Amino acid sequence: MARRPLVMGNWKLNGSKAFTKELIEGLKAELHDVTGCDVAIAPPVMYLGTAEAALSGCGCSCGGKSVIQLGAQNVDINVKGAFTGDISSEMLKDFGAKYIIIGHSERRTYHKESDELVAKKFGVLKEAGLVPVLCIGETEAENEAGKTEEVCARQIDAVINALGVEAFNGAVIAYEPIWAIGTGKSATPAQAQAVHAFIRGHIAAKSQAVADQVIIQYGGSVNDANAAELFTQPDIDGALVGGASLKAPAFAVIVKAAAAAKKAQAAAASKNTGSSSSSAGSPVVSGNGTFTHPCPAGYISSPFGYRTQPIAGASTNHKGIDFAAATGTPIYAAAAGTVISAGYAGNAGNLLVINHGNGLLTYYMHCSKIYVSAGQKVSKGQNVAAVGTTGNSTGPHLHFQVMLNGTPVNPANYL
Repeated sequence: MARRPLVMGNWKLNGSKAFTKELIEGLKAELHDVTGCDVAIAPPVMYLGTAEAALSGCGCSCGGKSVIQLGAQNVDINVKGAFTGDISSEMLKDFGAKYIIIGHSERRTYHKESDELVAKKFGVLKEAGLVPVLCIGETEAENEAGKTEEVCARQIDAVINALGVEAFNGAVIAYEPIWAIGTGKSATPAQAQAVHAFIRGHIAAKSQAVADQVIIQYGGSVNDANAAELFTQPDIDGALVGGASLKAPAFAVIVKAAAAAKKAQAAAASKNTGSSSSSAGSPVVSGNGTFTHPCPAGYISSPFGYRTQPIAGASTNHKGIDFAAATGTPIYAAAAGTVISAGYAGNAGNLLVINHGNGLLTYYMHCSKIYVSAGQKVSKGQNVAAVGTTGNSTGPHLHFQVMLNGTPVNPANYL
């Protein structure tokens, strides 16, 4: 399903009346003719009135309406009453705000906002007809402990458990790894795509239709230098931008990159529809199981389940099967599907991820070469990569992992 990306600027605690007017005039001049990408800004609540006035009209000779939507950085769960200092959904709506950020890590950290409170805010916004922009993400410690998916699932499930998965219809999720916010660090495109694919798969376990349409932004030191590469990934639908949103030229580059990337992905998808692209590797092989064996020339060097991790030496839950084989040995697609990630991904090395539909994904890690690209359709048994030892690896092998609705399952059940 073609999703329209959203690039949103979170100004945080920055600005003044004069700054708001000046920045919006600059943005209107840069973006008045942009198509194919939704754009929003979230200034401090004190400047919503100034922003609303400044956004009226596109600022050019066409006399059209500005392409930039107004947003806000927070909302309270109460609509009116004796709640000093709070801002209600109806007040935000009165200023013309549409996209409302909730659950940002700074709110969760500094104001101790729980998953349950964030879920209540989500419900208040949906009831008011506003668009929640739900921020989720893990700390650096959680990332290093391998808990990224666990944290993201918990934060999403708080909404699903309270409101049902259908609440994500028309909503936005912003994956922001906390270790990347304002630090200058950023996940690689492949790393970000892997998490985005997990998020979409986790929602798909409840409803494929909801998962297909939900917008999932990436956030965390997105800037005009790294945005275009991030947007090449099929599950990254724009960005929630911090510091770079305070400069009109830089923010405009990010918006235009998102629009261009979605246009390119749509063209590639149209070209690949109904056909499987050829690879640079060996011919297609066949197998008798549900899956074709991804590495028939290899042997199992580490099974699925608990083991002593060969590098760290600690007991860990091995989420896949390792097939040892010489560098360059062909790796085959276990089943037909669409490539959703193909590139370097830290500890996983060169990582290939294929979506087979119905919540089923296969991961191929530590490759020396990858012969396919994101968005490409592949056939069962197609040579898609070659064995290697990239990333966190003790020797040439394929780590083959199967994910069903966001949960690792034993690949042996499919071979």
